[in-house]
Amino acid sequence: MATIAIHGLCKSYGKTEVLRDIDLTFEEGRIYGLLGRNGVGKSTLLNLITRRIFPDRGEIAVDGVPVGGPGDPLRKIYCMSEAALYPENMRVAELYRWTADFYPHFDRARADRLTAAFGLDPKKRIKSLSTGYASIVKLIVTLSSGAEVLIFDEPVLGLDAGHRSLFYKEVLSLYGEKGCTVVLSTHIIEEISDLLESVIILEDCRVLASESVDGLLERYHCVSGAEGEVMGYLSGREVVHTERMGPYLSATVAGPADREQADRLNLTLMRPKLQDLFIHLTQGKGGTL
Repeated sequence: MATIAIHGLCKSYGKTEVLRDIDLTFEEGRIYGLLGRNGVGKSTLLNLITRRIFPDRGEIAVDGVPVGGPGDPLRKIYCMSEAALYPENMRVAELYRWTADFYPHFDRARADRLTAAFGLDPKKRIKSLSTGYASIVKLIVTLSSGAEVLIFDEPVLGLDAGHRSLFYKEVLSLYGEKGCTVVLSTHIIEEISDLLESVIILEDCRVLASESVDGLLERYHCVSGAEGEVMGYLSGREVVHTERMGPYLSATVAGPADREQADRLNLTLMRPKLQDLFIHLTQGKGGTL
């Protein structure tokens, strides 16, 4: 399986800086969530990795081999993006054959099985497909590519709940079978949180967090209860977010929970949800009370 190492990566569009001094490693055999608000550079980062655009500075290597250099390792990576990088006049079955020419480990049996599971007509031309089925075609090609690194940029665009569930199950099945590296970039964080082993959060041109999901969540905790007691608990602590509901207050706090104090004040402690924590961290709110 492949490891992607990124060092000192910078990218601007004109005077607009998008990525600044990015250092990251996508380790082999893990499922990553690449998270960030609109416009923070998630798609730019993925397009740089796959050489669809070029960095201003920095290096990207796959298994120690620079991307774009001699022995270019890009065939180890398949990236699904919103843009279609093939003739839309193709029929679905033709796209499968065409992809197999570029990816020698393309699994046509898997592609045919998923085509049937998603209810996709392989004889249809891609340009005639709805938004949801256009996404499904790209999902099937990516999942069947045989690449060691599978990148999904907003993969569930236009998919209904049933098709999204089928996609997530197939990701887990393929991961268990092949041990491939998977990168999921999506705004629907709640749906993928149980799939993820590691998370990368981009904010303000930089990497805000890059660690295991468990490691990130263990660095914060949630506390709730009567407002006065919660305020007493929060005194001197780094508060990421607060929310009032009548006489009650809930807060997300950095650092370990003090269960003894919480019990004494009759407060409830909880582990934060990944999506909620992401929202709070990227809103830039908080402080020390």
